[in-house]
Order: sequence, then structure tokens, then C-alpha cells
Amino acid sequence: MSGYIFDHRKELESDVWLLPPMYHRVWQWIKYKVNHAPGRIPNKDGTFTTLLPGQHATSYRLIAKGVGYYEGLKWKEPNPKTVKTILNWLETQGMIGVKGNTLGTVITVANWELYQKEIVKGNAVVTPKKHELDTNKKNKEELKKNKDNIIGFDTIRKCFPGTKTLSVAKKKLPQLIKKYSEDELIRACNRYKKFVDDKRKKDQPNLNYVNESTFWNGRYMDYLDECYEEQEKPKTVLKVVHV
Repeated sequence: MSGYIFDHRKELESDVWLLPPMYHRVWQWIKYKVNHAPGRIPNKDGTFTTLLPGQHATSYRLIAKGVGYYEGLKWKEPNPKTVKTILNWLETQGMIGVKGNTLGTVITVANWELYQKEIVKGNAVVTPKKHELDTNKKNKEELKKNKDNIIGFDTIRKCFPGTKTLSVAKKKLPQLIKKYSEDELIRACNRYKKFVDDKRKKDQPNLNYVNESTFWNGRYMDYLDECYEEQEKPKTVLKVVHV
């Protein structure tokens, strides 16, 4: 990886600097990794996903690995939950935008143009910009359009097996997409479908799927990664031995 970004000394007085060091480490990693120019990622269906300047497709686990470090001979890295907490904080501060989609987690650095200048001025020299950043009107309009779109909205709804209600989805899903990745919500839909299908095969052949209103108003929580994995843990059975 090569090139430069324009950094600011005022970060020494910022809130992210005053928090535990991992917050600033994640913030710096994001700034170094986002695109400096538009890029295309091929999808399995033959289409392409465009990432704009200041955007990067990644995942909580990849970020955790990217900000890892050695302590002596031992490698350490934060767990994905810690990374998610840090990203949530950065988002509430208006520093980044986080959207989940089929690529993983797409992060957008707010005001990215502040970190890419035509020239980067040091203390005594002027360094030519190493990246060609396209800031024409067309890209600005595309960036605004992508910002207004809810990435993953349609894909998640396609995976939901029950009766679909667009008005409910428009109200609930954007809130959930801010909290969870697209993959997490898709897994929740698939797990719910499997649960109902298994019940139908076993002892409830007439069991129906709930509608979107019931599911997105709370039922989905039973099928999120944390809750579902907890339910799937083998139960410990205590045997009473009579002496």
C-alpha cells in the first residue's frame, strides 16, 4: 500500500484521542484503508458494486486483525464485539457511516475530502499528491445518492419467508441495519425459516410464518448470532446419584 493522507494535529485534542488507544488505532486504520478513488467489486450475479472515495468494504473480524499487535512474542487483537462498539462510537460522533451489505461492512469516512488535498503541506516542504482523487460533480452526486440509500434493505427482505409489508420494513429495517450487519439479519431470517420448517416436519404441519411486522418488532432477536448460539449450546444435565 502506498500514498498519503492529510492528517490533523488537532486529533491530539479530540475525543477519540482521549479514549482507550484501540479507538484511535481503529480510526487510523479506517483512514488508511478507504479508497482514494472509485473502485468496482464484481458480484456473483455478474453485476458490480461501486465503492466511492472514502469507502471501504470490510468486516469486524478483518478490522480486528488489521489493528492487532505484538506484545512480546504474543499476537493480540480485539474481538469483533469490541470493534463493533468502536465503530458504533465513531458513527455516533459523525466520523464515519457504517452499512452492512453482501460484501460485508461498508465504511464511509465523513468529509473524506479533508484527508485528500491537491498538495500536502509539511513543516518545510510541499509533497505532491500521490493519488488522483476524482471530485467532479458526478461523483459528488453519486456519493450523496449512496448515502441516502439503505444498503442491504432489499436483500434482507428477499430472505424473509413470511408475509412482507413494505411500510413496516421501511420503518424498522433502517434502524436495525444501523445496529447489525446485513449478514447478521440475513442469518436471522434463514434461521427463523429453518425453525418453522423443522416444526412443520416434526409435529406442526400447519404452522405459518409470522409477518414482517411481528418479526422485525422483536422476534428477529431470537435468531441473531449471540442469542441463537447461546440457545444452541448443549445443556448440562446433572445426574443424581443415590448412595
